Amino acid sequence: TWSMAKSYTQALAGILVGRGMLSLDERAPIPEWQSEGDPRRDITLRHLLNMTSGIDNGDFGGDDDGAGDIVAQLLFGAGASDLTAFAANHSVIHPPGSHWAYSTATSTLVAGIIGRAVGADAAERRAFIRAELLEPIGAANTVFEFDRAGHFLGGSHIYATARDFARFGLLYLRDGVWDQHRILPEGWVDFARTHAPAANNGTYGAHFWINLEPKKNQFVLLPGAPTSVFEASGNAGQYVIIAPTHDVLIIRLG
Repeated sequence: TWSMAKSYTQALAGILVGRGMLSLDERAPIPEWQSEGDPRRDITLRHLLNMTSGIDNGDFGGDDDGAGDIVAQLLFGAGASDLTAFAANHSVIHPPGSHWAYSTATSTLVAGIIGRAVGADAAERRAFIRAELLEPIGAANTVFEFDRAGHFLGGSHIYATARDFARFGLLYLRDGVWDQHRILPEGWVDFARTHAPAANNGTYGAHFWINLEPKKNQFVLLPGAPTSVFEASGNAGQYVIIAPTHDVLIIRLG
């Protein structure tokens, strides 16, 4: 999936928010950030899902976006054995909520938060993902990749068939409900497709892309399509495109 995985991470976060196990607007429960006086203590789960944490961990660098390009280190280099620990070890360069920066490491941080909330090891975390997300939507051919520390990657590396991706997209097309059973809390899909409030953001919601005017390091989703369209997007032409006003779902695996 590459970055389509980010949208699955958003879904899992929603399940926990709906159960009161996580909060969007309390301090993000990341152990490395809890020291008194650490500016990262002010970062919330909402900031992380909106990619507005202000942490210097963006996929793209230059100007005021920080060093950038840590994805190779995260997935294949120094961070590969424990992605969440590597992702947490970066400093703030913008006040939380003020600046948007696309960040695979941020999705890894969200995955770490989810993992610690639902289990002590990879086996317990896999079981939660299967029982609470995949099995309810009939996605029997979806696999999450984990690192050696027992965390799912969050920002990349989910493997699935086109039909399973369609099932995931249909969950969002149906506002988080499957066979009259609510999986995602009310309002969670709207949160996914709502513009993240940062001045330099054009086309990003909450771990989903939205069909508005792009800004730096962003792209046009579907020119001429309704602004209600939103999508999970992965490198090399992978898309789950959701068009609520037309009740249409498009899956493309490039």
